[in-house]
Amino acid sequence: MRDRLRDALRRSAADYCEIRFEEEDTTEFGYRGREFDSATTGKVAGGIVRACTRGGWGLATFDALRDLDRKVGEACQAAALVGRASTQLADGPMAADADVRATMTRDFRGVCFDDKLALVRRYNDIILGSAP
Repeated sequence: MRDRLRDALRRSAADYCEIRFEEEDTTEFGYRGREFDSATTGKVAGGIVRACTRGGWGLATFDALRDLDRKVGEACQAAALVGRASTQLADGPMAADADVRATMTRDFRGVCFDDKLALVRRYNDIILGSAP
């Protein structure tokens, strides 16, 4: 994964380019009124490309890695279209290859499905109980 992100950055035509990529585990529940309708779990991934050329910024978002190279190109092209001066960035430490993990007081991945469903059912009851 990191190699793919690095390679996309190397092909960037911008003065500066960064990619932020995120992967998430998801659980979704659906209700129609009081009736339980659906439940799904899965993984989602996506990110944002920010590029700067001649002081102009461009960005593009993506939700599939197959689009990464195209989105890097779009962000670089957008930056080039609006850039009119020179790119000047503040000095600071690079955060290259940062792997940031969410800190959770309780990791939802360890909560059983039935407990999650019960919580959502209570929320649904609260919402429906507040209707006029």
